[in-house]
Amino acid sequence: WLRRPPGPIAKCSCDGDTALAVAPSSIDLAGAVASASKRKQPWYWTDLVMDTLRPFEHLSGGITKAGLRLAEQKCKTSTYCHRAQVIDGRLYITDLRAIFFDRNYAMARVMPILETLRRWPVPDLDAVFQGTDYPLGEIPKDPAHMERMYGPGQKIPPMFSPTATTIHLDIPWPDFAFFPPIGRNGIPHPLRTPRWDKAHPELLAIGRSVKWEDKIGLGVFTGNMMGKLRQELYSLAEKQPDILFVNEVFIKTSPPSCFDIGRDEPTKGGVLSKKCGLSFKELCRYKYLLNVGSNGYANKLRYLFLCGSVVIWVRTGSLNHEFFERQFMPGVHYAPVDTVAEIPAAIRRLREDDAFARQLALAGQQRMAQMDVEEVTHYCYQMLKGYAAMQRFKPKRDPR
Repeated sequence: WLRRPPGPIAKCSCDGDTALAVAPSSIDLAGAVASASKRKQPWYWTDLVMDTLRPFEHLSGGITKAGLRLAEQKCKTSTYCHRAQVIDGRLYITDLRAIFFDRNYAMARVMPILETLRRWPVPDLDAVFQGTDYPLGEIPKDPAHMERMYGPGQKIPPMFSPTATTIHLDIPWPDFAFFPPIGRNGIPHPLRTPRWDKAHPELLAIGRSVKWEDKIGLGVFTGNMMGKLRQELYSLAEKQPDILFVNEVFIKTSPPSCFDIGRDEPTKGGVLSKKCGLSFKELCRYKYLLNVGSNGYANKLRYLFLCGSVVIWVRTGSLNHEFFERQFMPGVHYAPVDTVAEIPAAIRRLREDDAFARQLALAGQQRMAQMDVEEVTHYCYQMLKGYAAMQRFKPKRDPR
């Protein structure tokens, strides 16, 4: 992904993206890029919508009431789920399950639909939404497998979920962190996660305030060490401190800044464990940001892109994907590696071609800069519209 054709680097406009290209000697692209960057084009979601919904057409003849009844049963194994009907532009919710922990975030599961209704003409529909980090509806391997999983003659269960995979039926949907609760009566919510409409412009401004020349040339990861891959990364940073800085911290604590505790590791590399934390602006001081999943995915990815640093994405740890991930291209918006062991070599290659690294960082930042709340709800609308078109019944309000 690092190799590019010989010749000068030029910016090209690709639906608002910035990418690498070989500049033709007779064409000046700079003016075209400047003009295109002022226009915000809606993202194209049709491929994702069609690929996601196609199994329901082929295996069940569309979205059916029988499938929804089975989806209710499946989603009751999750931490949270509800059934929603949109009828004549109004939303009706039936709670199905919420364990004690997830009750604190229940409104965050409903807000994407409400915000979409505010902005787009959502058609009538009836759907089930679940809140567990991982998908629940496995794609059958054959008719016998389908019967074992879902019962004789059953339709497959359609569920909207925070993540999806290539072997599950779940329909990707924004996770709770896009519209989290913000507290009440002046008391902030314990989660302390700002909503995307606030975080997106603020973090983008912070990311743009840090100059590329001032960034520290290390790969950095901060967070918990849950999962084999993150533990492997921690061990790798111990052995190669000239390449990596890994900071283990529990996100729900409020530790001091790593730059204020008198240690060399934040600038020289190595590891720190449960001694300090990094703010978003401090994270943006590094040239290379590592995205390493723990339990299937890490929802920090969208924030990393806003930094204007190179996102190095370990694909092995990203089994579950979020709805927006197809909009980011490897080698254009981020640097892909298959395993944690490949990270040091990737950073060395980026160091050798700093102009390319800077271009990669800028392209990722500019792409994520376009994904504001309007674009998030645009995705929701496109998926809900495709879903509604596949319903084989007329939605009615749930009598419960």
